Order: sequence, then structure tokens, then C-alpha cells
Amino acid sequence: MGASRHSPPGHRNPDPIRSVGTGAHVFHRYGADPTMNRTPQALALIALSLLAAPALAQDASADWCRDARSERDRHCEVREYTLQPRDGALAVDVGPNGGIQVEGWSGTEIRVLARIQTRSGSEAAAAELADEVEVLTSAGELRADGPRTRGRESWSVSVRVQVPVGTRLDLRSTNGGINVRGTEAAVTARTTNGSIQLAGVSGPIMARSTNGGIRASLAGSLRLQDDIELRTTNGSIDLGLPDGISARIEASTTNGGISTDFPITVQGRMGRQLSGVLGDGGAEIRATTTNGAVRLTRN
Repeated sequence: MGASRHSPPGHRNPDPIRSVGTGAHVFHRYGADPTMNRTPQALALIALSLLAAPALAQDASADWCRDARSERDRHCEVREYTLQPRDGALAVDVGPNGGIQVEGWSGTEIRVLARIQTRSGSEAAAAELADEVEVLTSAGELRADGPRTRGRESWSVSVRVQVPVGTRLDLRSTNGGINVRGTEAAVTARTTNGSIQLAGVSGPIMARSTNGGIRASLAGSLRLQDDIELRTTNGSIDLGLPDGISARIEASTTNGGISTDFPITVQGRMGRQLSGVLGDGGAEIRATTTNGAVRLTRN
């Protein structure tokens, strides 16, 4: 299935929220005061367009883009997409700058709000730069792409995503955090500069960061194949586990300590390395950091 690209029209609408949408795509932009130089008929049309836009996207526009309206060299807009998983999976790559938030829900489709923020020499230049930022979508894939920047120019794409709870996730960022809540399938999360937070998840997990902590809480028991790998260089690792869980534990840190709320059958001494068994053993949990603590806590 081919990718879908956003190509905004060249004309600039000065409304503070511009909602333009057909099918699965709706876009919201911020600019000048809409009441200036408007006829009653034009104001009525604006009001109807705002009422027609999905409430979720408008709320996100107001929330995410609030600060952008006071900055004369910045531009912010929110785009909305709907897509389907591919073989029960979704891959997200937001590019060099931007965060990812994912939440499981009871529906069958994937809903996406993408916030595009740009900065340039002026507000108009920043808006033009936003036109060059693309959010590419296809079945089971969401990817951000944009132009090379110079001087003070910059762009970022952050996303909020609702997925069916059983969707397998592959999430990637470079400069941005990753947050996942309430999913019941495998999660792979990778970032270079940013924290990773996984709340109420179940299934295999692989989470890696370089500069950022990792916090995860499991929603239930682990199957034998549900291995957990949490790895960072600069940051602590906090793993919340339910009572009665069984697993094999491997934890290590170079500069930090290891603590646990659980009785663990330990092999050797417990200092900056821990190797042991929780309950009856089973799936393997590996938590590794260089500069930071490792903590195993009860949910």
C-alpha cells in the first residue's frame, strides 16, 4: 500500500485554528486573530468548520500549540490521521526530533495526532518550513520526514497514537521520549536522548536509550517467551512487577546500586550485579545501565 503524504495548499489562512480534512486527514494551524477584517458570513463559515473538526484534534491543538502563538519565529500545527495495523503491528519513526505517546484502546483502527513544530527567521518562514515536513502513513507504518535545516531553522514531529491493545509496537526517536500505556503485545522502544516510560503493558519488551532513564510497569504474569530487556547508558531503570510473578533476573550497573522489593534467590553476591530467580523462574528480565540505579519494585 502506497504512502500517504501531506501537501498543504500554498495559500495561508490566517485563522488561529485551520481545519482542513478529507477522509483520514485533518490539519489544525495557528496564526493571527480570526475576527480581524471578517464579514459575518465569513465568521459563520469559520465557526462551522471548527464545529466540524474532531474534538480530539482541536483539544490537542489548543494544548500542544498554546506556546507557539506567542513566538514570532515559530509555527505549530496538529495533523490527524487514521490508519490500520499491518499484520497486527505498527512501526513509528518520528525522525530526528520528537516524542512518541501510545495508548491502547478498544477500537480496531489506529488514531494519530501529529504535532509539527518549526522555527525559522520569522513566523512566515517557519510556516513555510512546516509545509516541507511530511508525515508519511501506510498500513502499519507512520514516519516523519523533513528538509535539511540551516542556521536557526529546526523542525520536529511528536505524535500521540491510539492503537488496538493487541498491536505490536516498534517505536523509534532520536531526540525525544517514548511513552506507552495499556498495550498487550510486544513493545520495542528506542531513543538516543530521552526517557522511556511503559505503564501497564504486557508482552515481550525491548527498551533502549542512551541518555535517559527507563521506567516500566508490567500488567500481569510473563509467559515463558515474554523476555524483558531494559538498557540505558546514562539513567536509572525502574521496573514495577506484580506480586506472584516468576522470572529469571539479570541486573547490572557500573555507577549505581541495585535494590529489590522481592525475595530473589541470588547466585553469588548482590552488589552492582544481580543474577537470580523470582518465584519459579521462566522468562528472562535483563536490566542494564552504566550510570544509574536499578530498582525492582512492587506495582
